[in-house]
Amino acid sequence: MSRFDRSPAQSVPVDVDDSEADGFIEGGAFVCRFHGLPFRIETTEIAKDQRGDYALIEPTDIDLGGGFLLRIEEEWEEDGDHGCQICFMRSEVGEWHRILQEKGVDTSRINLCMPPSQSISVYFDRDGNVNGTGRGGS
Repeated sequence: MSRFDRSPAQSVPVDVDDSEADGFIEGGAFVCRFHGLPFRIETTEIAKDQRGDYALIEPTDIDLGGGFLLRIEEEWEEDGDHGCQICFMRSEVGEWHRILQEKGVDTSRINLCMPPSQSISVYFDRDGNVNGTGRGGS
């Protein structure tokens, strides 16, 4: 089972260009906010060590509807250790399917491969410290 060693246990505001993101533990979930909107990520464990509370989360994709996706995946560091990337993204695939269907294309019979049109990512090291940020777009 692949999972992240730690996630931030307290609210950690991070500026990503003109956006703010943060994360915190609430109840049995890790909550991250992008653009002020909270997204609950189920945890495999919430515990406490000498540094305080922490949450363990697994890689997953959470479909938020309307072409939006919250993706949690492992992020390998140069020293071979791993942390995680939490990415909020908007994909235009649904819009392309609609356009193609209007032109009479059966989208269930084709594979449409496109990168997401926008994304905001926050990278964490294995101890839950912010290790970088990024914004992508196509």
